[in-house]
Amino acid sequence: MTEKISGNTMKRAVLWNMIGSGLNAAATVILTIVATRAAGVEAGGVLGLAFGLAQVFAVAANYEVRPYQSTDLEGRFRFSDYCGLRMLTSGLVTVLCAIYIFGFRYSGEKASVIFAVCLFKVLDCVSDCFQALFQQKNHLEYAGQALSLRILVVNAAYILVLLVTKDPVAAAWSMPLVSVPCILLFDVRIARRFADRVAPAFRWEAHKQILRACFPLFVSVFINMYNLNATKLVVDRVIPHLQGYWTPLYMPASVINLFSLFAFQPMITTMRAQWSDERYPAFLRSLAMMMGWVALVTAAALGGGYLLGIPVLQMLYGLDLGAYRNVLMVVILGGGFNALAIVLYYIITVMRSQRFLVVGDGITFLATLLLLPPMVERGGLLGAAMAYLTAMVIRTGCFAVIALWGYRKRDK
Repeated sequence: MTEKISGNTMKRAVLWNMIGSGLNAAATVILTIVATRAAGVEAGGVLGLAFGLAQVFAVAANYEVRPYQSTDLEGRFRFSDYCGLRMLTSGLVTVLCAIYIFGFRYSGEKASVIFAVCLFKVLDCVSDCFQALFQQKNHLEYAGQALSLRILVVNAAYILVLLVTKDPVAAAWSMPLVSVPCILLFDVRIARRFADRVAPAFRWEAHKQILRACFPLFVSVFINMYNLNATKLVVDRVIPHLQGYWTPLYMPASVINLFSLFAFQPMITTMRAQWSDERYPAFLRSLAMMMGWVALVTAAALGGGYLLGIPVLQMLYGLDLGAYRNVLMVVILGGGFNALAIVLYYIITVMRSQRFLVVGDGITFLATLLLLPPMVERGGLLGAAMAYLTAMVIRTGCFAVIALWGYRKRDK
């Protein structure tokens, strides 16, 4: 049974979601800076590479089950079913990760560091299953607390081990090792309040139905991951001497997404309840509030970016970016549209029309393939920014059409 959410609970949920998401977003930057300063540029580079590869494997391990699980207010599947499936996908991804790293690509200390970080991210996926349970029960504050605790402990362990031993491999392995007790002592302990059984259950029929339901979500996220990284890949191929400039200019787009998630992630379960209970005016008000927040954050980012963006980025990265203010503005606007697309992604999932997400992302993928290379070749970094903005506008438009169709067929 999902509890009714009070105003104070919502405030705690928003606050802890903000803290947890912020710490998680900052962790990679902090740890790579520490690794670079304490163990050298190569160690920092390897750790950054490890986090990049781990994120790809994490997408596969998560299988984008959380949006579906956290909005399963009808209790179609038991928590133990979701947990069992996450254990299976995490175990399979761990094996694939080991084969990829040790069998094909890397060796020695680099392979060990990358595998340790990938294992840490796989454990992230296990913890995420419990966090989805907390969100499903209208207690997202526990999810934020679990994430905050684990990130703080992992960061402290990595920094301490690296400073004491000067060994990047030992420091990397401290991350998954300390994650396990964090999950057992917090996630599992709190989960017992909300689930009759926290141990994983392995029921193939339930797993098959969950996999089928979440497959469009998984494909959508995987395609979007390519679409978001395609610009970086094309810039590296066409104008590689400017890749170092594109990285800082693109960074503010992710900040918009982060601040948008702070507000609307706690709303997802509430909106699912509104949709299931046919409280459509309340549902539309929640949607309008979420989209208004994205517009507000985007407008603030555009204003701040125009006035302070270039000086701040130059200070952080030590690069002369004065000629690229127009590129930064276009990228920020693209980040705003991407945030709107993410809002609509969750709305479509709430409506249980997620099978159509693949259509929108497929169209965006084709547009990216066709438009990106010539736009970068002709326009350089501004062309890359315009291609990114165009792709995000297309994705938002496609998702808006799907969401409108899903809303209109609600009573049919």
